[in-house]
Amino acid sequence: MKASVLRDIGGILLIYAVYAVAIVLAYDIDLSDPWPFIMLLCSLGGMLLWYILGEWVIRPNAAGKVWCGTWFILLALIVGCACYVWFMEEADKAFIDLAEGNWWLHFAGGAGAYYVSSVLFSPTFAKYLIWPARIIRKW
Repeated sequence: MKASVLRDIGGILLIYAVYAVAIVLAYDIDLSDPWPFIMLLCSLGGMLLWYILGEWVIRPNAAGKVWCGTWFILLALIVGCACYVWFMEEADKAFIDLAEGNWWLHFAGGAGAYYVSSVLFSPTFAKYLIWPARIIRKW
């Protein structure tokens, strides 16, 4: 493997480690609830799939629509997973109160970690695809 691939995978895992710490802190170290970690795994899986597809499956000279379409489809799957996780967490409650709970962590954390990882550690041929990677990413 190239050193850049190992660096990118390490950076992605570091971002998701920060997300895991945020989950533990937001849920007051209540590890009995599996849904936040399912959301983390869904988002991490989407990001690793983006990296694998971009590095080894999608042709380097593929149209921009292919690259952007793939990224947005994975983002939609992550947001769909966040909706499902939120629904399953709230399913046993009598009514849903948006002012209470950590529902925002599923959406901001899952999609946010995917977005930040994509900006900083996208595959070689898509490293400047996600805005503002062209401005931020200098390696």
